[in-house]
Amino acid sequence: MGKTAIFGGSFNPVHNGHINLVGEMINELHPDRVIIVPTGISPFKQGIKPMFSGEDRLEMCRLAFDRFPECLVSSYEVDNEGVSYTVLTLRHFREMYPDDELFFIVGSDMLLSLKRWYRFEEIMQLATIAAASREDGDFDTLRKTADELSQFGRVILIKITPFPLSSTEIREKIENKQDFSCYLPEKVVKYILDKKV
Repeated sequence: MGKTAIFGGSFNPVHNGHINLVGEMINELHPDRVIIVPTGISPFKQGIKPMFSGEDRLEMCRLAFDRFPECLVSSYEVDNEGVSYTVLTLRHFREMYPDDELFFIVGSDMLLSLKRWYRFEEIMQLATIAAASREDGDFDTLRKTADELSQFGRVILIKITPFPLSSTEIREKIENKQDFSCYLPEKVVKYILDKKV
């Protein structure tokens, strides 16, 4: 039996915080593969047009995560019209890898809001939730939430090096023509500058 980890997000744009998180998750979980899934239309961001198109976000993820041989970038959500519900994505990968142990990688903020997600109980039946504790001092809150969720499925907490980065701040720097190169991988910076967003 193998291990498949799934990491979804807007990746608008993908930045060093995402890469740091995935790298540390690989070190902890030792998965056979990590599937990076850029969101199509997030249920939490309906009506908001992303700065970057689905194709741009897919390509930036390919460039950003190519340092990890375990990483694959999936266009599953971008290719599907309609809202990207996590439960549908997990069902899809459960069918693709029926014998694997599935992990769903989330940040601490996502774990805290998980009970508000569409069909969250099924999400927890489909995959082990691997939650990153990103900020100093949030571990006790996360532990309490993980304990409450454990009746629905398995949650593991993984402490990772704090790497606070906001995609919103990065987009503002890009829009205002400020230097943003320290926040993103070099290949992604070049891609954005070449596209002249």
